[in-house]
This record gives sequence, structure tokens and C-alpha cells, in this order.
Amino acid sequence: MPLNLETVNLISDGQAVTADNLNAPSVSLRGRTSSIKSSYDVAETERVILRGYSTTLRGGTRPTLTVTAGEVTPEGDKFYSLSLSTGASLRYSSPLSNMGRIELTQAQLSSYSNNEGNNWSKHLVRVGDTLALEMSAHEDLSSAPDASLVGAAQEDSSNLDNAFTAVSGDVQLIKLPYRRMGQLKSDDSASDIITAVNNDLTSLGSSGSFSLSLSGVLDTSSSDSASLEVSVDGGTLYGTVYSITSGIGGLLYVTTTSPTSFLDYDYSLNVDVRFRVSWKGSVSNPHIPANQSDRKVLPGSVDLDKIYIPVATLEEDGVRIHGVGTCSLPAVSGGVEVIGPNGRSTKTYLPGESYTVETVLSRESDYVAATTSVVSIPVALAEQIQDYGGHVLLKTFSITTLSSFDSASGGRPTFTATARLDFNNGTVESTLASGVHMPSTTNNLETSMNALADAKGTIGATSYQYVPSVWVTVSALQPDSDAKALLRLSFSYVPA
Repeated sequence: MPLNLETVNLISDGQAVTADNLNAPSVSLRGRTSSIKSSYDVAETERVILRGYSTTLRGGTRPTLTVTAGEVTPEGDKFYSLSLSTGASLRYSSPLSNMGRIELTQAQLSSYSNNEGNNWSKHLVRVGDTLALEMSAHEDLSSAPDASLVGAAQEDSSNLDNAFTAVSGDVQLIKLPYRRMGQLKSDDSASDIITAVNNDLTSLGSSGSFSLSLSGVLDTSSSDSASLEVSVDGGTLYGTVYSITSGIGGLLYVTTTSPTSFLDYDYSLNVDVRFRVSWKGSVSNPHIPANQSDRKVLPGSVDLDKIYIPVATLEEDGVRIHGVGTCSLPAVSGGVEVIGPNGRSTKTYLPGESYTVETVLSRESDYVAATTSVVSIPVALAEQIQDYGGHVLLKTFSITTLSSFDSASGGRPTFTATARLDFNNGTVESTLASGVHMPSTTNNLETSMNALADAKGTIGATSYQYVPSVWVTVSALQPDSDAKALLRLSFSYVPA
């Protein structure tokens, strides 16, 4: 959330300097607290892990790293993927390290992105998600890779260019934290699930069967080359089952093999965990354990026998490319942001081009108060206008219902949309919609704005950067289930 003077409580001239006045809540400051803490933790981790390391973005005629935004799911999640320009690579080297001199090339990063696997398993989705290089820990220098060349400080020397360990074999690009374990309660025990999926395997025509070891690890030695898969998200993503174990209070824990990374949620899953059998190209109907509750995805822990070098981490307001800089988040699905070797974004907003930003408005099923969400132009454009002049033309605004806001009785809330254009000793606003019913699921409402904004604020004689936005408030009505809507704002840059 951008920090601006409109949402920070200022101390007025002559106002008493008391604890109450100094501690008055400031929306933006409060909203940024968790992001600042997260950014500090990431920076401290980077400092410790990359101590003594030189990280270089290099190669090709113009080395850049691009962050691309994926599609928004009905749950309101978006993934961010990375790519390097042709010939570019990220190099990690240190004359003091026995971890080896590592090079992540454009081809290796592309191979990671394109290999078999789900986007949520591979890419950055939640704040804190990290792509990292994983390698075995070495007890002494004699067991380090030949490419470590301890004592060789001239990273760019031509005779060292081929002395980098490739990201393959013992060195892998992975996503952290691991999210391979699903939790649930059910009337079915682990043995009941195995019995049911064995029946499913028989129905596919196989004579094989699965079993569980005493420790709960799935035994597939007699499965006739079949695999058992599990989904914790309603069937969008399946992972191959590694183990099914029982815990205290009747909880079951299902762990998948390493290529799968489910999404975790701040609240319990509202879909059933389901199993299916895959055999010789055929897939069984899903088996859904009965009367499920307490469904969650639990982050796993890293391997203590491994060393991890962070490549990129998703933060609240960008993707940190460790050792290079932070790249802004693309504002719309399919959009990109580009970072160069100097750690600065290379993207500019060009006159005559149309751009779109989007955000998700959410309301949980047990929430009864009005809900407000804001979609704003990128801060980078406001900074561009602040530095070089010009305006932003707000073109259209739309709201699309991803999942229904209707109550159990069938009632549908209304919404109000207000454009905040500028701040001139007070907010300059324009009402776009008032008292309009939320659209039904998958439908949208769109309105033309064609409003020119300066992206500048003024308090007295002081001018500052201002971020035009549209504020949407949905009236109080408890939805029958968790509800989400996508807010989109299209705009263009108008030069001075």
C-alpha cells in the first residue's frame, strides 16, 4: 500500500504533543509495518547467506531479468515468474567460500520454468516465497566442487569464465518454503483411504495395490507402476503421495514428493482433500474422505544437509533479486517489470500506450461489515510524473465478481466506487458508482472515466507525489461463502 500524506495522521501546528496525538492510528503506516518487518528479515537473511559473495547479472548485449505476472485464480492468487534475457546469467562467486562458484543461465532458468509442474509449485505466489539454489553442504574444501577455485578473486577474468558450476545435477533451483503437506480430519482412517484407492486401482484394470509402511510411507512396490495422487485445492493441482500419517486428535497428514508445492492459506481450506489413482494413462474418479474438517496446508522445513543461496524473494511491493536489487511487481496479469544490472527498473510508461492495474477485493464468509479495497496507478508512474511532469489519464474502471457475494438468503450487497484524482488541500474526488448491486459470479460492470489527473498533491505551498486511485466499498452483508472480486483500472501516460 503506497505511503502518502492523505492516510498519515499529521500533527497540526499548535496541537499538544501528547501520547494520544502521537499514537493516533495512521492507516498506511500500520499497513506497512508487516512489510517493513518482512523486508528487514529478508535483507538480514540475504546479508548472512551472501556474506562474502559477489552476485552479478551479466552476459548478452543487454543483460536483464524480467518478472512476469501470471493469471489471477478465482481465489485471487497471482504467480510471478522470472526469466533472463538472451545470453544473460546470474553469477554467485566468492574467494572465501567452499560452496562453489555458481552460474544460473538463461537456459537453466527457462528449463526450470518450462519443465513439468504447476505454476503454483514453481513460481512466487505468497509474500516470502523464495527461489533458491540448493546444493549439498561440504564439510571441508577438499569435497567442494572443482569450480570453487578458492582464492580466485577475479570473477570476470576470461580464464575463469568456464569455472562455474551449472545449475543441474547436484545443484538445483527450487522453491521455498516447501508446501508439500496437507492436514485434515475425517471419518476415514489412513487404512480406509488405502483400501478405497486400491479399489479404484482395481477398477482401472490393474492387479496392483498400495500399502503403508509402519512409518506411514506409501509402498508402491506392488502397485503395478501406478501412482497415488492427492489434491488439497479442489482438484486444480495434484501431487504424488509420499506418505499418509496419523497424528493427535485424529488428524491425518498427507505429504507429497518434492516437485509439488501447494498454496498455503491463512484460513482453513474450504474444499475437500481428494485422492486419485493414475495408471497407464488412465485416472480414477477422485476418492473424497468423508466428513472432512481442519484442512490446512503446512509449510515444511529445509534440509539441514543442504546449503541454500536465495535467488529471488516475493515481498509486499516487489521481487527482491538478491544481490542485484528489487523489481516492482507487474500491475496486471501478463504484465512485466524489468530490472538491469544496476538494480534499477528499466521499464518506462510511454505516451499513447494503455496500461492496466488490478487488485482483489475479498470478504470472508463470517465477515458482516462493509469492505473497502483500493486499486491505484503504479507508484513508478507517479514518480515519473513527479520527476518529468505530465499527467495520467484514467480511462476505464471495472469490477468482476470471481466468487459470489450473495448471502445465504439470496440477498446481494451494493457497492460504491469513488475515484480519488488529486489532493489540493483536500481530496479531489469523482463518484463512479453508488448503490449499485454487485455483479453476479463471473460477470462484470465497467464504466468509462476519461479523467485527467496530475498525480500531485498540495498542502499549502508544499507539493508532493500523489497516487490516483479508485476506492470501492461493498455494503455490509454476510456472504454465504468467501467472496472475491477483481478491480481493474486502465490508464495511460500523458506527457507535459
